[in-house]
Amino acid sequence: MSVFKRAFFALLLENHAVRLYGGEAGEFSERAAFTPDATGQAALTAWLQTQQAPAVHVLVNLPEAAELRENIPHLRGSERRAVLARKLNQHFGDNPFVMATRLGAETVGLRQEESLRLTALPRAPLQGWLDALCGTPLAGIYDVPQLVSILARQQTRWPPLCLVLTLHHDAIRQTLLSAGRVLFSRLLSRPTDAGVEWIADETERLRAYLGRQRLIAADADLPVFLLMPADRQEELRRAFARPGLEKCVLQALSSAHAMSGDLLLLQTLARHPPRSQYAPAALRRDYLRPRRQRVALCAGALILLAGALWGGVNLSEANALQTRTADLHLKIEQTQAQYRAEASRHPALPPAFDTEAARRLLAAYDQHVDATPPTQMLTDLHTLSIWLDQHPEIRLDKLRWQAEVRTLSLEGTATPANFVRFSRTLAGRNIEHEIQQAPAANAGDAAFRLFIYCGSAA
Repeated sequence: MSVFKRAFFALLLENHAVRLYGGEAGEFSERAAFTPDATGQAALTAWLQTQQAPAVHVLVNLPEAAELRENIPHLRGSERRAVLARKLNQHFGDNPFVMATRLGAETVGLRQEESLRLTALPRAPLQGWLDALCGTPLAGIYDVPQLVSILARQQTRWPPLCLVLTLHHDAIRQTLLSAGRVLFSRLLSRPTDAGVEWIADETERLRAYLGRQRLIAADADLPVFLLMPADRQEELRRAFARPGLEKCVLQALSSAHAMSGDLLLLQTLARHPPRSQYAPAALRRDYLRPRRQRVALCAGALILLAGALWGGVNLSEANALQTRTADLHLKIEQTQAQYRAEASRHPALPPAFDTEAARRLLAAYDQHVDATPPTQMLTDLHTLSIWLDQHPEIRLDKLRWQAEVRTLSLEGTATPANFVRFSRTLAGRNIEHEIQQAPAANAGDAAFRLFIYCGSAA
């Protein structure tokens, strides 16, 4: 069972044996087993030399060399890395296989602190197996609690605090999770004659310990998830049906029925490798170098592709601009040809043509046009004169044309009633006008004044 597109090899380190698993072209199974001693390490070296594994992931299922909780100030960047390095060196010395996992933030007084879980793997057995890789690139070093945490986060409706029991060949591991993060984990070696009753006894002791540490209320349920074959789960359910374990609610992982716990963990490692791992960068140099080269090649290819696209777009724009320029030149040539053809039909100007005299003549003509009332105004005046001849009661005293504002000013005398009739006549004939002075009401003949605007006919 596998979904791996490339070859995947994982070395599982346990107390009783070391097994090598591989997955390729849809197959994932145990490839070889070695004894946990120098003979097994030599056999691993020989196997890798014949098989040419591309890289090896190391999954450690050994008792942790040390595990503790530590709080550090809330820092970022290089300051945080320096504090972590100092804390790891303080607790674990020169052991290179160490890791700090963030558990959350805590407020101590007025200061914000970060809670960490510091763990270290046993150096001596692990270093021997790393030397046995004999030039095979090391992809990373991981432990079982990391993969259990990833499995927990993949489940739906995962409780905030729970216990995960993973059954192995000669041991059982208890991992306490809080919000998907590992609070602590321990590996218990299983006696040869121990059965499911022994697992129930150890779970009951752990439940009592959590109550004493106030990590869980005395009357609260503790969900217990089982990572083991289905037949062993049924045996364990019957063993848990006793006083003292009624608060431990057994549940099975949704994907744990079809495979063993080790295979499920290794499949999780292949699909979703943890971001953090125990191997120093110096040990992973041969593994990271080709990956970085591939990333650099991909980045270079993307840059070349982007450059080609950019060049293609610019070339297209340049071709379009060249086409528009050619069209514009063609239109200019056509316009010039039309101008030459039109000019050929007119006589040429005399050689001694006086340009200044022509300009003065045009300026005088413009002034004459500005000073002359427009044709519509002359029509309005003709209509107005005919009406005034028919109504002598309206007397005009002054008639003046104002060229600068193109307005005709009329001044005269009339009675108020006659003036109103005069104004209505102008409006009825669509002659736009403005009354500046009207005869006073209840008076005889009185002065009036109005303006008629140029070109006001509708």
